Amino acid sequence: MDKRVIDIIKRYSSRDTEISPVTNFSELQIDSLAFVSMITELEELYCTTFEDEELDFTLYDTIGDLLTLFEQKSK
Repeated sequence: MDKRVIDIIKRYSSRDTEISPVTNFSELQIDSLAFVSMITELEELYCTTFEDEELDFTLYDTIGDLLTLFEQKSK
């Protein structure tokens, strides 16, 4: 996983935990406002945008789930 992605996610996590594609969002304790801010940074990195309905953090169990969508959208 790209170090820039890990750095972005860590900035918004309230826990100091290992970040990998299988890391659950519940482990990171990212609240909904922090999630939207994190998505904004990732959108810039991946040169893509999310639709409003994709900004619901309960849609993603793991970091990998979220990154898969970013990769699909950036193609």
